Amino acid sequence: MVKLTPLALSLALFSFACASTETHETVDRSPAVAPSDDEGGKDEDAEAEKAKEKQEKKEELAHKIAMAKARLSLQKMETDSYEAQQAVRLRHAAAEVDMAEAKLALFTNSEAPRRLASERLDLRSVTDRAKEAAEELAQIEIMYEGQDLDDVTAEFVVSRGRRTAERAAQRIEIQESALKALEEHELPQEESRLRLAAERAAASLEEAEREIAIARRRKGLERKEALRELKKLEKELAELSEEDSGEGDDAHGEHGEHGHGDHDHAHDEGM
Repeated sequence: MVKLTPLALSLALFSFACASTETHETVDRSPAVAPSDDEGGKDEDAEAEKAKEKQEKKEELAHKIAMAKARLSLQKMETDSYEAQQAVRLRHAAAEVDMAEAKLALFTNSEAPRRLASERLDLRSVTDRAKEAAEELAQIEIMYEGQDLDDVTAEFVVSRGRRTAERAAQRIEIQESALKALEEHELPQEESRLRLAAERAAASLEEAEREIAIARRRKGLERKEALRELKKLEKELAELSEEDSGEGDDAHGEHGEHGHGDHDHAHDEGM
């Protein structure tokens, strides 16, 4: 084995240290390994797929927005048609109320009093006729009181007077019964029927107004919901468009920075 002197050993260690330092500097100064073409291609494919998905989403949102606007337009047309139909319905219902109330007023203020007065007048006429017939019969009986009743003429005249008086009395009973029926049954029943018809007409009008109010409320809520959905879709589409715009600005900025860096590098090299 060769024995080294201390001086030779020191020189050997110094030479080894210098060689190690140069090797380390050589490794540190070696250029970075550039990404392979495969990795760059994968990134480009991913970006393209992402852009495609975003474009498809934008197209889908645009379609949904168009459909939402079409539905709103259809709702407007349906609402206008409904309002026109219900306006006619309300007019007819109000006219029914007016006619029913007019019939009731005409009956209670004119027809019923007129019929009652006519029936009472008929009873008075029958009563007067019966009284007259009774008086005539009394006069006839007085005239023929002292005469022989076997006389054919006298018997005929008296019998006819009696029959007339009897029929007049019967007419009084019939007329009184008719007047009672008119006062207690016919007129009240007819008035009740007309009053009920007026109440039904008024109830139909109120029901129509309630139904229309409910339908209007429902249609209003449906329209608000449709508008809210439309605004939501438009907001989503606007946000996507803003993202695209932001990404384009970022890409433009990066391109400018790279170009500026290359220019500085070239300038440094020139210096």
